[in-house]
Amino acid sequence: ENKFRLEYVLPSHMDGKTYGHIRDPKAKKNDEEQVLTLSNERVTVPELLFTPKLIGINQGGLAQAIAESIKACHPDLHGLLYQNIIVIGGSAKFPNFQQRLEKELRCLAPTNYKINYHAYTKDQDPINFAWKGGSRMVSSGAYDHYSLSKATYQEYGSDACKRKFYWYS
Repeated sequence: ENKFRLEYVLPSHMDGKTYGHIRDPKAKKNDEEQVLTLSNERVTVPELLFTPKLIGINQGGLAQAIAESIKACHPDLHGLLYQNIIVIGGSAKFPNFQQRLEKELRCLAPTNYKINYHAYTKDQDPINFAWKGGSRMVSSGAYDHYSLSKATYQEYGSDACKRKFYWYS
């Protein structure tokens, strides 16, 4: 028996449900359900986020991308950024995802920085976090303060960004 094999019942959208579910292996099969059977792919796909070289992509994984992004920011912000890593999106639901990310990032971060993760709880959905945050920002009126119009950028280029966001540099 393959312990990695799972059958995912895809959402039908006919009954108003937009989420699928994992079928109980002992449950009776329904011919009207669309089923996606996954086995080793369940391990392979999450692994590729951390080690893209496994499929010939010559770049670092997620932890390296985070470390390099923080390093590209002003040094005074590094500690703050390492302490405010938000783990969201569908990938955050992979088993042990946060623990793996934490382990790999700890190896890359300077030892004097504390690393703190903000992860979803069981009653929250990490898939919608980014949308909800953006929605709150727009509805609060703060978006205009933190954005630059396409027309302004096209007219003034990166100088417009430097003028508007000078406190980030």
